[in-house]
Amino acid sequence: MLVILSLMGPGQGRLPQVNDTVGITVGSGYSSQFYVGNITEINDNFLALDMNLSAILLSNGDKRKVTTYSPPKQICIGLGSITKIVWE
Repeated sequence: MLVILSLMGPGQGRLPQVNDTVGITVGSGYSSQFYVGNITEINDNFLALDMNLSAILLSNGDKRKVTTYSPPKQICIGLGSITKIVWE
């Protein structure tokens, strides 16, 4: 995917950056974990997030254990475990 984004022209796509609000999915198969929050750090191995919400997503579309955090909870996610990232 990185290769595709780098081949696009300017303004057509970018990678998430520190302070972006993102949704991150980890895992696949029967269930996956979903996190929403603001990126606080990115390096070659992990992404740190101030998490506002987490949920377990089942393959049939159901959501389980939806939890909100106030104040946000700090977590680190290994880049190799991320299966999907969405952001604006």
